[in-house]
Amino acid sequence: MLRRVCRRTLSSVADAKVLSASEIKSSPLLMSTRNHIEGHEVVEEIGIVCGNVVRTKNILEDILAAFGGILGGETRSYTYLLNETNNEAVHRMKAAALAQGATAVVGTKFETNLTMNRFVFGLHCSTVCYGTAVIVRPKKAEE
Repeated sequence: MLRRVCRRTLSSVADAKVLSASEIKSSPLLMSTRNHIEGHEVVEEIGIVCGNVVRTKNILEDILAAFGGILGGETRSYTYLLNETNNEAVHRMKAAALAQGATAVVGTKFETNLTMNRFVFGLHCSTVCYGTAVIVRPKKAEE
């Protein structure tokens, strides 16, 4: 079984189709944080897929955020940074799954890390989104 999965993954990587951003966004790829997709059965497990992103804001926004920290409240530029980073990580994970022929990703998880830059003002946001790429099909109606 392991050899078959490895051969499929290696051949899929060699034959991987390069997709445009709009093709990835509009793809019918199913995603779930659970280990199954409701109403579908897993036909084949392809393997682990992930998307990694590290982003930062420009120094002007970092300085404004530092001053905003004196007064308290939400730092919207950093909220936007976190959302932008998470969305890009999902996008990259979907691209990796689609390139290997997956129809779904199950067990999707996020890991996010925020780090302050020591040399200048700034916050680095890194996110990895990962899961298991699978091929699923709708379950047959039981009579």
